[in-house]
Amino acid sequence: MGLALRFAALGGALVFDYQNMLHAHSHIAALGWVYQMMFVLLVQTYVPEENRSFRRLFIVTQLSVFGMMVSFPLQGYGTCSIIFSALHILCTYSFVFLILKRSVFKNDLEKAALRAACMFLLLTTAGILSLALSIKFFGKGSVQYLLSIQFYLHFLFNGAFVFGLLAVLFSKMPPDVKAETVRKCIHGISWIALSVLFGFSLPLMWFYPGEIWYTLYGVSVFQQAAGAVLLYISVRQIVSDSFRESGTAVRVLLSLSIAGIVAKVLIQLMLVVPLFISAAFEIRNLFIGYIHLLMLGVVSGVMLSLIVKGAAGMPERQNRFILPSAVFVAGVFLSELVIFIQGLAHFTGTASIPNYPLLLFVLSLMIVTAVGLFLFRFIKMFRNDLC
Repeated sequence: MGLALRFAALGGALVFDYQNMLHAHSHIAALGWVYQMMFVLLVQTYVPEENRSFRRLFIVTQLSVFGMMVSFPLQGYGTCSIIFSALHILCTYSFVFLILKRSVFKNDLEKAALRAACMFLLLTTAGILSLALSIKFFGKGSVQYLLSIQFYLHFLFNGAFVFGLLAVLFSKMPPDVKAETVRKCIHGISWIALSVLFGFSLPLMWFYPGEIWYTLYGVSVFQQAAGAVLLYISVRQIVSDSFRESGTAVRVLLSLSIAGIVAKVLIQLMLVVPLFISAAFEIRNLFIGYIHLLMLGVVSGVMLSLIVKGAAGMPERQNRFILPSAVFVAGVFLSELVIFIQGLAHFTGTASIPNYPLLLFVLSLMIVTAVGLFLFRFIKMFRNDLC
């Protein structure tokens, strides 16, 4: 779907309405890929016994995503797509209830991270519900409509997905981790959770300019930086040891995620400057680049590294995924670089990148190729294991 949108930017014809396809792309990327992978990783990590409730719920969740994949290109936000979105919300409530009820934790850090992920996941459903109400009472394109979308995206990407991944990563810490390290990490994620809550002041500032939102956003940025530094200091040795023991493919993917995290923190620090705040809202390339940085660079990089390491096992087997990992990282890094350079060109009024749509299409094609290579490698590996 993303590649089809890039093709449309070249002047190619789309079968479906561009805006409807854009809604479909964003929903399937977030709910079809990241949400469902998070579902699997969290259940595999924290639910020790086979549970048919999760299996049934996963199937229903898949059906709701499939319904959105079909209905959004056809009608955008319409009756069918809203019905399937509502079904997904019900599945989300069920998942939160089951995962909190069935999970077994080694320490309080794992519990705190999972609870934070579930809290933010529940918050995102409020954004979907308010979106339906804003369409009915204020119409598409209204301030209320746009704020509902920002609410959903903010707490899903910065909250639920980030803390869900942290919950999985914390489970990989050695069982003899010091109580002091656990305590510092809990403080670190507490600061980050607060920064996510206060961080919603940024979109509020776009639509309702005021000193209070600017102040709250500044607080959120420094909360995030403090939490990130505290986490880094607490687990740097553990991360370093794990990084060193992993295969080349996993290290390549994790390097992308680490670079993405550093870029995310730096970008949000830059947005404390009022001039950059308006640019982030007005220049679409910068906003889209940031979303892709988080989804493709940070979240997808970590998820793919966890899948490769978990499914392949030993570093020698992990190295079968060097080619798809390298192509994926190159495609994401170069496309992000091009998007941000183009956005900065608009911001400074300098010349745009020559053949920008074509260049972005080729780089997006690299990402699609990498996904295909990952799929081929996994199918081949699983088939060999079964034989």
